[in-house]
Amino acid sequence: MPLLTPYIDAAPYKTCDFTRTVFFLWRDFYRMDFAIEDGTLYSRLYAPEWLTDGSSDPAYQNLPLGGDFKKACLRIREDCRAGEHVCRFCTVPEEVVPVLREIFGEVKVEEQRDFFDYVYDYDALVTVGGKKLAGQRNHIHQFERSFPDAEYTRIAENDVPALLAFFDRYAHSGTLTDPSAIAEAALMPEVLTHMDLYGLVGGVLRVGGEIVGFSLGDVRDDWLTVHVEKADNAFRGAYPVLVRNFCRLFEGQGIRFVNREDDMGDEGLRYSKTSWHPSQMLRKYIVTLP
Repeated sequence: MPLLTPYIDAAPYKTCDFTRTVFFLWRDFYRMDFAIEDGTLYSRLYAPEWLTDGSSDPAYQNLPLGGDFKKACLRIREDCRAGEHVCRFCTVPEEVVPVLREIFGEVKVEEQRDFFDYVYDYDALVTVGGKKLAGQRNHIHQFERSFPDAEYTRIAENDVPALLAFFDRYAHSGTLTDPSAIAEAALMPEVLTHMDLYGLVGGVLRVGGEIVGFSLGDVRDDWLTVHVEKADNAFRGAYPVLVRNFCRLFEGQGIRFVNREDDMGDEGLRYSKTSWHPSQMLRKYIVTLP
């Protein structure tokens, strides 16, 4: 991680894919590999069979980070040809599509709707104000009435053992059936015990002194990216409380936007994230060379 994070941290893109957490948390699920050459980080992933739409070639290229972007893209094409891979870039931010067209000429561009990032105005999530967010506000008020002794604090180092115990109960509750959720759960203990390497800040929600939920995220410039939200569903309204209170940890720090990542095509996540009324969606594409 110390070898690769300087390249990731310097990435000029706002999508969640160019953060330490997304890059490292999904490395096993996507069987990622990487190389560093001439000051550029190259990385490649391999989509699971159920995501490849029947393609015999599961390899996808991430955008190169660092160094000469055009030279690096041409180097990727050369490598794909040598390895007999289709040359295609995944999770390409919208503003990079015309750059790739300029480099390669005619390319095939496909939307990756399941990976669009949901972005919200920071102030809206902190206040949960206005008619559009009345439903979320009601959930929060219900939680506060039901659990008046609830408290939300920043995660401290001595919270980690209790967080690991909570997550172990969460992961073995029988609710995790999606392959991506199972893969995320496998590496969550690593994330919680190495929050410094991941560059994460966290908040923990307790009721009666017991952990019922937590959030993890990172800050870059005036953007807060929320990577993890986990709560015990027995405590109704816990998730809206996590959304609001985690944002409140950063009051006075100049945050303007909150990226709550994508929904990966999960209908429940899509409904939940849409119900918070994002102010913008960060679109992503697959760009395939002829």
